Amino acid sequence: MATSESAIIYLFTRTSLHVGSGGSVGAIDLPIIRERHTAFPIIPGSALKGVFADEWIEINENTYQSNDAEIKEHIYQRNTEGKDLFGTEEKGGMLQFSEAKLLLFPIRSPKGCFGWITCPLILKRYCRDTGQTILDSIQLSDNKALFKKKAVSALTKEEKKK
Repeated sequence: MATSESAIIYLFTRTSLHVGSGGSVGAIDLPIIRERHTAFPIIPGSALKGVFADEWIEINENTYQSNDAEIKEHIYQRNTEGKDLFGTEEKGGMLQFSEAKLLLFPIRSPKGCFGWITCPLILKRYCRDTGQTILDSIQLSDNKALFKKKAVSALTKEEKKK
């Protein structure tokens, strides 16, 4: 029986994340994968699926004799639950992954270590993808910035000190 449930997973990285595009000339893959129409960085669904699927890997040992020496070989196999969730070569899995899209981006902040920034395009797309209606009461335009009142008052007090 096929069900159609979906969930949004929020990813937060504490250190830099680099998902290469595979388009490098040398040994290091520096270009990152970006959306073609916005040039925003993304993480492909196949990369996410691969990382999650690795959690359902079992390591089995195979021991055999070769030239009077015992050789142990490690065989990495997906367990039964992993095969059901992520599929096999013969059968598709129960999980599907879409690309991870940018929601917030860290920037330097005079108030603390960093702050978060986004833009109307990203917020509108987030609301469309999640079915949220939080932006209905907020008028967003490209020349407008929204701040918390406490953050703005702290900034103006610091500016007056200068």
